[in-house]
Amino acid sequence: MRKITLIFILFLVAQLAYLHRVPGLLGDEASEGENVYQLLQSETLPIIGERSYIGVITDYIRVPFIWVFGYSVLALRIPMLIASVGFFFVAYALLQKYFGDHIGSITLVFLTFSPIYIVYQRLGWAITLLPVFTVLLAYALQSNWKYKWLISGLVAGIGLQTHLLFFPSMVAVAVAMLLVYLVHSDVKKRMYELRNLWQSFVGFWFGFGLQFAIMRFMTEDQGDPSKTTQLFGERLHDLWVSLPVYLSGSSFVAQYTGAEFSSVWIFAICSLLALLIVVALLFVRKRAMYVIALFVIIHTPILLYMIDRYSLRYFVMLCLALWLLAGIGFGYIVEKILQKYPRLLQAMPFILALFLTIWMMVAVLMPFLKIGGSINQFSLGNRTTSANAFLNDRALIACLRGKGPVFSEREPIQNILLYRSHQYSDLLVVDEAHKKEAQWVVSYQDPKNFKETTCPEAKYFLVTQRSL
Repeated sequence: MRKITLIFILFLVAQLAYLHRVPGLLGDEASEGENVYQLLQSETLPIIGERSYIGVITDYIRVPFIWVFGYSVLALRIPMLIASVGFFFVAYALLQKYFGDHIGSITLVFLTFSPIYIVYQRLGWAITLLPVFTVLLAYALQSNWKYKWLISGLVAGIGLQTHLLFFPSMVAVAVAMLLVYLVHSDVKKRMYELRNLWQSFVGFWFGFGLQFAIMRFMTEDQGDPSKTTQLFGERLHDLWVSLPVYLSGSSFVAQYTGAEFSSVWIFAICSLLALLIVVALLFVRKRAMYVIALFVIIHTPILLYMIDRYSLRYFVMLCLALWLLAGIGFGYIVEKILQKYPRLLQAMPFILALFLTIWMMVAVLMPFLKIGGSINQFSLGNRTTSANAFLNDRALIACLRGKGPVFSEREPIQNILLYRSHQYSDLLVVDEAHKKEAQWVVSYQDPKNFKETTCPEAKYFLVTQRSL
């Protein structure tokens, strides 16, 4: 218990450190926050979230945090932090049960302190909840609860209404666990135990039914399914190009700092992870191993079929599953090597967690606090994108307060301005319909090609006065 307590304290330190500043408010976070504002201003109870494929439940959950923290970054991120705490303990319970104390604890560290989780799961948007619902569904399915099928279906339904991209994880967990459940047991006995499976459909439609109806009627923001199908082969090909920069953590770190890992480091990290995964698959012969491996196999093609482009947030679950497998392999090796040194074996998960926490502070947190983000382009494997989504906006907001109406043609900036305007009464932001009334216009700029601006302290933003 002492060991897991120390690891949890490190987990909280890593997640809480400058949560209100690192990263800067994301445009998509602000957009979901704006939806909470609209909800609170409405005279009715809205049933539609920010998008047809993002449910409204998350918005209602944020309401008490808005009351406490106001329209701030913390109001959006604290609910996700609480969910991450739940993820930590549910994952711990599962790993302890199926892999034992030593391998389970080390694997937990690999999962929750990986660059993917420790860096990217700080964000306050709905998609952050996908890992939480994944482990909750797995926990419910393996339980002996009287109404486990009903609860499992309800978890799946609520997870899917939270964000449609829970679908690959939902299907992968359910199918993988069901297959292993049937194969590694008396089929007749298990089929009898599945007699209450119908309850899962009741729970699922109770959780997802309303969102399903919304998606049926609001199709304009769902893209072109035929186009997505046609590009499946291309996305499958691009996976092998993109996966190394995701799995190594390079792209996740570059989103903060604009600096990618060197190709040597990417190769070294991915090679080590691949080796550890092979060790896990060959030597850790447990049913849970087959479930995780099947999860990766089932999840990947469904995900590639659903997405219209490569984006970091889409690949969090796949990368976490691979880090999970690598953690099992590393735990197996450590247990074999240190079995004659029980104290060191007990301390190893904490040492590993401490190392990864310090790495996060040095490689991500401190550089971001120093430079305030970056607008550099970084690789997503099959394309490049700008790191400007995570920019620190504090200096920009401080400069614009009291200056008069402001507007931005850049949607992420406009979302941030709108959300921040509810926190500061002297920040006047006009919408698209009234943009001609704006006295100030905001866009991005490259500090290396610095232009004269009204807010020089906000070095990544160009603020110009508009002639009315």
